[in-house]
Amino acid sequence: MIFNERLGLEEIPEGEKVIYREAVRAIIFNASNQVVMVQIQEDGFQYQFPGGGLEDGEGHLETLKREAMEEAGIIIKEDVQLIGVMEERRKSREVKDAYFVMKSTYYLCYIEAHTDQQLEDYEKELGFVPIEIDLEEAYEKNVAVLQQQAATNPFTERDTYVLKCLLENTEIIKR
Repeated sequence: MIFNERLGLEEIPEGEKVIYREAVRAIIFNASNQVVMVQIQEDGFQYQFPGGGLEDGEGHLETLKREAMEEAGIIIKEDVQLIGVMEERRKSREVKDAYFVMKSTYYLCYIEAHTDQQLEDYEKELGFVPIEIDLEEAYEKNVAVLQQQAATNPFTERDTYVLKCLLENTEIIKR
């Protein structure tokens, strides 16, 4: 594992309502060592790793496969490697007087095949577009978005941190 980090609040006050979500994120590389990202067209172009929450009875690998196919149109190979864990803690945006905690587990994956995206309506509205891009370029574009805008989607800070960790540990992605 190359990271195990927490973003946001250090402590949540005792006795407060907490909404917990567990998610997985696919760090997918192609044969040219470019990373597959989902480009979001909201508030300027931002890049995030394909991924999402586990559904009932679903394990990490099943969720990775489903989310990579749905969001990026990628079928991943079965051999995945744990890369890191990121926990985000903040006040809930949706539920008044509650906190939100999301644990995202990141896995290194490789492309087996390409297929069609199967986006949910909100993903279509956000303009999800899969892109195969150099790590450094994705990192620089997300950093520019973070520097230009005070309020970005929470994923931008999270996934920019992960991109930085990958750039500092490129030996793990070379095949």
